[in-house]
Amino acid sequence: MKSSVHVYVDPACDFLYASFYIHGLKQLFPSLSYSSRYFKSFTHNNCHFAFVLRRGKSVFKGLIDFGDSYEIDAKALEWCDVYGKININAERCALSTHPKIMALGPGFAIRLHAPVKTWRLALINYVKAAPRIGNKRRFFADYYAQLRRQPLSYYQAQPSLSDYIFFAGALWKKEQETNRTRANYIRACRRLSGVRFEGGFAPRSQNDIPGYEDLTMAANVPMADYLLKLKESATVFNTPVILDCHGWKLGEFMALGKAVVATPVINQLPRPLNHGEEVLFVDGSEEQIYAALEKLIGDEALRRRLEENIRAYYLEYVAPDRAIARLLKHGRFEDI
Repeated sequence: MKSSVHVYVDPACDFLYASFYIHGLKQLFPSLSYSSRYFKSFTHNNCHFAFVLRRGKSVFKGLIDFGDSYEIDAKALEWCDVYGKININAERCALSTHPKIMALGPGFAIRLHAPVKTWRLALINYVKAAPRIGNKRRFFADYYAQLRRQPLSYYQAQPSLSDYIFFAGALWKKEQETNRTRANYIRACRRLSGVRFEGGFAPRSQNDIPGYEDLTMAANVPMADYLLKLKESATVFNTPVILDCHGWKLGEFMALGKAVVATPVINQLPRPLNHGEEVLFVDGSEEQIYAALEKLIGDEALRRRLEENIRAYYLEYVAPDRAIARLLKHGRFEDI
């Protein structure tokens, strides 16, 4: 019975990205609290979200790794009963095949509480976990950043516009391939006839990546405006970023039910995405991206199919409650 299970969340967690999974735990279990009781021997880092389910005298330890790296934390793996990881790559990390490990879809940060409750929770959790919090400034910054996000209820699909495309993406100092493919996407969008394109690269404060000046926006787009424009956009673009990770934007695209043009996904997903059904894959060249965009703009039935199917994928595999439920099933939680 769900009512007989109490959830304990590590108060030292990275609250910004843990918010997605805390929401899922709350959806499944009515009793949740923050406590260091079960985490004194757990080595915290900013890529981990640890939680414990207790039923009677039985204790089940869950861990979610939302770090960009494909590396598996061996100590965290030893600590937990099940290890959910967003970025798994068995070709680069042999430990990825460990039976405790399961591939999660790409989550993203959401707002859980109003400002007063958020800051109260931040202070209480800091007091509970201070000895295990290495970067105290980052700890509080995560709570602040979380307030700038939207609640999960905001992430609903809505009809897109066929004559409008919006894109806003970062330039990365060490990810030249990501910069190149994103630049090709911007250029391809600008070439489209009868389509209004808005956006480009987000400006960098130091302006230290030359060669993309003509593709860079004058100012950053606030998060609330970003999501509104994204909902209206006929299509979105996804490409792996740091260490070929999925990136949180892919999770948002899924939740919003967007028609996604994407370069190949490198790391493992709960189920592979199907070309032409849930996404349109391209090689990253400007010409292939342009052809995919022309096809999407000109074929409303295809665009709607992609939108509906990627949203269905999200609801089945990626949504917070489904991610937690799949993780617990993988860890045989019902058997404890």
